[in-house]
Amino acid sequence: MMRYSKQAKNIIRRKLFPPSVCDLRNTLQSPLELPYLSRSILRNDRILMNIPVSRCRTPIYSNLDRTVNPFVKTIVQVQLNNTGSYENSALKEFYDTTTPENSSEVLGIDNSILKEYPSYQYVYPWMGENFDDILHRRRAVSVKENRANGAVNLSVEELGHTDFGPVTPLKGNIEFQRLTRIFNNIKASGYHENPRVLDGGIRGYFLIDDPNKDWCFMITSGKHRAYALAALEHQEIPVIVDMKLHVLKRLMDIDIWPQVRNSVFTKSEARSIFDNVLKGKP
Repeated sequence: MMRYSKQAKNIIRRKLFPPSVCDLRNTLQSPLELPYLSRSILRNDRILMNIPVSRCRTPIYSNLDRTVNPFVKTIVQVQLNNTGSYENSALKEFYDTTTPENSSEVLGIDNSILKEYPSYQYVYPWMGENFDDILHRRRAVSVKENRANGAVNLSVEELGHTDFGPVTPLKGNIEFQRLTRIFNNIKASGYHENPRVLDGGIRGYFLIDDPNKDWCFMITSGKHRAYALAALEHQEIPVIVDMKLHVLKRLMDIDIWPQVRNSVFTKSEARSIFDNVLKGKP
């Protein structure tokens, strides 16, 4: 009897049952409308939306402002021929000066529980994963990214984390080359996505401040593509919303956010973190 690996089974499953996609880029203006769409639309696996650049966020609390976000600033430097290497980039300056020692420092709070975990193991209050799950996922993602860029099987512990310093010169150069390569590809050929594959576009979830009808979109996948589009002065970014992944994180649900219920965060800490992300505070 023929046996297949988990990866092979997933590939076969996707080919036999491709995800359904609904394009709402010309009709959907806000995630606040999502719960009120027709049932036929909500049955889709993925929805396509355009998100204003001003409402996009990437860890940690970063908006995509070309003058603030170090990743976007680095691409602008490359675009203007102000730098040709990692050593002279805004990215290196960021990695050298933004060096949280633990997860508490990453989130900008004084939390005794989070101080016990390394910086790359940080968790947001609304996340359902435990610390071990987060560490396993971030290790796997880091190794995959590093391997794809020439650093075979080197881990986040060995090279550093993509979102902040300290990082080794090798990791810094990996990130610089990724930014440069993706930017040049998009500039030359335009931005193209494939919403039916796992890494086919920019993905994430929404943070919703219900009373104030305010919101932002937290990018969890495709960050480098988002950085490139922002550097190219796009006013909107096309994103893929996975409808089966609990994409609305509402402030009114703060009492039942997983990391608040299990007492990792107080409500005051959780609210502070939420507000900082919503504002795009660096």
